[in-house]
Amino acid sequence: MSKKLISKTIKIAVRTVLGKFPNKVLYLGDIKNNYISSPSVNRAGLQLASGPNKSFTKINSLILWGVNENNYLASLSTDSERIKHISNVLKLYPPLIILCNGFTYFSLIEKISRKYKTTIVTSQLHSHQLYLSISGWLNLNLAEYVMLHGTVIYMSGIGILIRGESGVGKSEVALQLIKHGALFIADDAVEIANIGFRLFARPTKISKTFLEVRGIGLINIARMFGISTIKKSTHIDIIIDLVNTQNLSRQYFERIGNIQKYETLLGVNVPHYNIPVTYGRDISNMIEIVINDYKLKSEGYNSAEEYITNYNSVLKRKK
Repeated sequence: MSKKLISKTIKIAVRTVLGKFPNKVLYLGDIKNNYISSPSVNRAGLQLASGPNKSFTKINSLILWGVNENNYLASLSTDSERIKHISNVLKLYPPLIILCNGFTYFSLIEKISRKYKTTIVTSQLHSHQLYLSISGWLNLNLAEYVMLHGTVIYMSGIGILIRGESGVGKSEVALQLIKHGALFIADDAVEIANIGFRLFARPTKISKTFLEVRGIGLINIARMFGISTIKKSTHIDIIIDLVNTQNLSRQYFERIGNIQKYETLLGVNVPHYNIPVTYGRDISNMIEIVINDYKLKSEGYNSAEEYITNYNSVLKRKK
């Protein structure tokens, strides 16, 4: 059962964004009170080209201006026209404008920005380069997360959500996998979000780096095994449910595996596996096999389908 996190306005300080890429400050606006609350990266083309329009609301996202915007301003005949069009955007009080490679009207922007307290920086990167890097980071940090019970690890390039009832051994399995090269993301309380129809997971602020091992208690993975065994977040590629068969009178488990099972979580279809937990069974080894099975199926190979094909060909020869 998932639990929605407490509703609140998620926002990122402009100062934090500026620390994520090389830039030169042209004008430092009201940086203490300017926050970005929208994950979109705005080019503000319509606002730039049009006159005052009451239908436009305050811009809560950062703005990128590059070659296209520079060419538009160059097409205008006078600086007064350019100032008018730039002001149309600044009147909407965007928190941050990044002037990318190819933009040259620095002095006009700096002059107007002082009136509206918008932070203006320049970058040597092209607008499309910044868009690709910054938009992904903003989406990760401004997404709406829900809280789930489970353990998340990252192994061989695959993010895995391990679930199961309390005491089934999720943490112990994660510990074994970490010793085999897996990276630890979160244990017990996990925050998950749907970003672009892909699931991303991260630990809560309280639980990060900590793993609960029954009989021992809480251990700090980073301190015990090194910071290199920790990953701050990951995409979720597989969901694995550990099922304690001792508590079930009868349970069906996959025998052939020719059809990939999926579970819909937060609107995303994720490959799903049930692994029965019995005395003496090496569950960590089973999870490594699941990872390899998932990779093979992703590349178009299915072991069960090959077996069925071979079996049917043998039957035909016997007839």
